[in-house]
Amino acid sequence: MLIVGTVALGTLAGCVATTNSSVGSSAGTSDEAACLHAVSERAGTSNVTVMSYETSEANNLAMIQDGFGVTWRCLVNDGSVVEINPV
Repeated sequence: MLIVGTVALGTLAGCVATTNSSVGSSAGTSDEAACLHAVSERAGTSNVTVMSYETSEANNLAMIQDGFGVTWRCLVNDGSVVEINPV
């Protein structure tokens, strides 16, 4: 299921957090924040953006783009990153 909308995540200082998530979706917000943080650390830049976010019963999928133009695939569940890889 793809959730569409825009949410700014103010908890990650220095991160660009434009996202395709529904306003008020705390699971999406915490999952997206976890992925933004993980990509920021792995990529070595605080300029990260959520390109898309999809939910499922197992793990949720966030596609993140870093400031260098690299897209990352982030599997996350309840705010914990399960897997993160550049694509």
